[in-house]
Amino acid sequence: MKAWIADTARPIEPFGDLAAALPVLGTPLARVQADTLSEAGLAPGETPPGDEPFLYVGSRCWFTPSLVERFVTTAQERGLVEKGVRLQIVNEDFQSFTEPLQELDEPGLHELAILPNPGASLRDLPRLRLDLDLQPLELPGLPVALAQVGRPSLPVGLDMVHQVDHWSHVLRVNLLALAALGAEAKQAFQQKPWHLRLWMALLALLGARSFNPSRIAQALTQRGRGCRIHPTASVELCRLGNGVEIGPYSVLRGCVLHDDVKVDEHTTLNLSILGPGSRVGRYAMVNLSVLMEGAFVSAGGGFQVCLFGRNSFVAMTASVLDLSFKGDVKVLHRGRRVSSGSPFLGAAIGHRAMIGAGTTIGFGVQIPNDAQVVRDPARILTRWPEGAAKLVKV
Repeated sequence: MKAWIADTARPIEPFGDLAAALPVLGTPLARVQADTLSEAGLAPGETPPGDEPFLYVGSRCWFTPSLVERFVTTAQERGLVEKGVRLQIVNEDFQSFTEPLQELDEPGLHELAILPNPGASLRDLPRLRLDLDLQPLELPGLPVALAQVGRPSLPVGLDMVHQVDHWSHVLRVNLLALAALGAEAKQAFQQKPWHLRLWMALLALLGARSFNPSRIAQALTQRGRGCRIHPTASVELCRLGNGVEIGPYSVLRGCVLHDDVKVDEHTTLNLSILGPGSRVGRYAMVNLSVLMEGAFVSAGGGFQVCLFGRNSFVAMTASVLDLSFKGDVKVLHRGRRVSSGSPFLGAAIGHRAMIGAGTTIGFGVQIPNDAQVVRDPARILTRWPEGAAKLVKV
């Protein structure tokens, strides 16, 4: 079956980019869609085919290969291809986690459909309702207070779909894509014959030269060409591009680092995606976040669930709040302040924006492209006042 990716996206603030240009695991969504369709055995074209039914995909829609395969196969088995059908997800747990701010025609109704011809109306198609086979991904180490406010687990698996209509969706889709990588690796291992599984386990132990779980996780990290990792750094279950540099005493877990990323010494990264040429400064902590190409994040108060635009810069001692104890974080969407659907959310830093030292950004805030955020100059000591005592308040 052929496929066609239709342009359905609107610009995502504060970046002004269409969803198709924003990164998923460091790669623009448009390229991810084309690669996913090819992996699922479909041929994406630049125009809709007019001689046969085809798969319609909205340009703002992220999905896994397994989901597309299951959708097409189920439609064929039920004889729904010739008249057309549209995908509708009916997993309540997944919907409650992913649907906030998604602009869906109906709950669970995504921009994935089989059209019998280019003139068919997407809205008039019958629904093919699928319940996703998902498992709860436990988030270990959460304090009791945080577990009560947020979600202690996330529903993830091989079959997932999400539209990108807000900057917070870029974060969520990247985390889902990370989870999908883990689910694919687990399934691929489980499907191999027992003797191959045993051989792979032995290779992992030989690579780690230890039965220590951390050492084994380090041995399973995928490294590109020319990577330089300091012997004191711990890099567990990560995917590293070419030319990556990781400094002394840094700790990375479950991250994707693209080409030429630099991580300075004493840095902590967890479940984050660093785009090409981005950098994290010494003593920084970055969790559940995405750095676009060329972004530079220094050590601050620690950054969680944040999105950093291309060539943005965050100076030392800057901080971003990420947890609301008074309900869901409010964000700006289509000109209105609305709930993000989560009490745990950081900020979006626009392309080329610069965040100065000592500044604090609230949760859910979006900083425009090319903005400069600095401390109030009146609170900065620029010279010692004449005749002042030894104590000066600033």
